[in-house]
Amino acid sequence: MWGLDEEPKWKLMRLERLQYGSIFLTDVPMVDFPKDRMTFFEARAGIHTVGLIGSQALLNNRVGIDYTHSAVYFEIGSTFKFPDFDVIGLVFAARR
Repeated sequence: MWGLDEEPKWKLMRLERLQYGSIFLTDVPMVDFPKDRMTFFEARAGIHTVGLIGSQALLNNRVGIDYTHSAVYFEIGSTFKFPDFDVIGLVFAARR
């Protein structure tokens, strides 16, 4: 995710189906996010946070954000299943 030293120790799973408002996201990767990271995101957002949805979960959707009316719109753009856990990812980080 970010290249943190503890990331390889995080528990990872795939959720078959997740309802978000009126849409259903499928095969959503999930991680057991450490409490200190969630506290950081809650402070940053300024509201209680129970989880984060990453871009991987929305790859097949077009997302429109209407700030004026506090609304989010989703439109299915593709039904292609992108490989994610089927490949090994790399994280590059600058070290000095």
